[in-house]
Amino acid sequence: MTLEELKQWHRWTFDQKLDHAVATVENFFSRLDGRCFVSFSGGKDSTVLLDLVRRFVDKNCPAVFCNTGAEYPDVVNFVHSFDNVIVIKPKQTFKEIIEQRGFPLVSKEQSRYIRQARHTKSEKLRALRLNLDGEKRKFGFISKKWRYLVHERYDVSEECCDILKKRPFKKFCKERNLRPLIATTCDESLLRAEMYVRRGGCSSFEKDKEASYPLSIFLDSDIYEYIHKFDLRLCDLYKKGFVRTGCTACGFGAHIDKERFKLLYRTCPRVAKKILCYENHGTKYKDALVAAGCSLPHELLEL
Repeated sequence: MTLEELKQWHRWTFDQKLDHAVATVENFFSRLDGRCFVSFSGGKDSTVLLDLVRRFVDKNCPAVFCNTGAEYPDVVNFVHSFDNVIVIKPKQTFKEIIEQRGFPLVSKEQSRYIRQARHTKSEKLRALRLNLDGEKRKFGFISKKWRYLVHERYDVSEECCDILKKRPFKKFCKERNLRPLIATTCDESLLRAEMYVRRGGCSSFEKDKEASYPLSIFLDSDIYEYIHKFDLRLCDLYKKGFVRTGCTACGFGAHIDKERFKLLYRTCPRVAKKILCYENHGTKYKDALVAAGCSLPHELLEL
């Protein structure tokens, strides 16, 4: 399987992609004897996946929502409006992760590289992340624009996603002996496309790591076509101008998405004020965001 083949599948019709997704779910259920659940975030993609699974395969399939404590109130209310939803929680809060690990800035990949460059004991890895050998690489190193973050007084880290979401789900899978259906799509990033190719398709059946991604070849336009075709109800955040419903505190991509924290302040001002004052090594989150080029409302700048 190659990225070129994936591009060809992206060009399939909506009906072809829907048939493929349903067949993927049916195969996953069959291989795992129904020991499955839908990882439900309350966003549009996972809402589509939950409907697809319950509409075409198993109407009693459970959904699992991880309430990280950094969710929008609208998302929490939306999730609780569904039947058969199991709520799990992480052991740590976002505030604790900020204080102990660092701020989530730029992107997961760049944050990871910055964290490694600052804290690794391996000079080889540090040289790679800083691209000190001058090799012409396409990825795997810190962009020149973000290299200043290696030397700031505060830490930068991608570990919040792992601690707040991945670990609770991993614990749940082990305890319940269930495996997830996840609503990620390949067009979200090159990394996810490459993971799809390495996986060899929508599902992985590696022992104790079984997981399925039935919407992998869907484009955003396919997601909305499904929503319109089956008249799905979405979280109210979408009516308020949001295009994403992830953690309120997420800084990944916020330097590009100029409306993110403006929308947060408009809809949840108390939450915005609290989160943006979290500190790491004496620096407030809001100041790290501004330094990275993020746009914040005037009221938050004065905190």
